[in-house]
This record gives sequence, C-alpha cells and structure tokens, in this order.
Amino acid sequence: MPGKVSRGETPPGNGRRPSLRREIALMLAVKVALLYGIWFLFFSEPQLKKMTEGMDPDRVAASIVSPTTTTRTPNP
Repeated sequence: MPGKVSRGETPPGNGRRPSLRREIALMLAVKVALLYGIWFLFFSEPQLKKMTEGMDPDRVAASIVSPTTTTRTPNP
C-alpha cells in the first residue's frame, strides 16, 4: 500500500524528526537561558552606585529581621 508506513520508518515527506528526549532537553536549555537572561537584566546588580553608598549591611539586616516589640494598653 502506498500510504502505509511500516513500523520503524519515518513517514514520507516529514524527514527525520528529532527524538522526544532531544526536544525536551533543547526546550529546557532554552528556558534556562531565558531565565538567566531575565535575572541578569533585572536582578544582577544595582544600576546606580548611590543605591548602595553608605548602607551598612548589618544595620539593614537588623532593621529587616529584628522583631519590634509593642506594648498594648488595655481599653478603658
């Protein structure tokens, strides 16, 4: 039969299609590259030097992490 493709053969006219593993690996590599590019553009380092001048990392960490204690007064 002219239209029938036996097992193990590629269909006529399609050429050779890459295996599924290769396609998945390629798509994952593209996604990782895109994610790295996005990270590099937006989060790699501050654009302005004045954004980090005069900042003490210990003081910044203490203000972010340390809990603030508040005293509650009972309602009269």
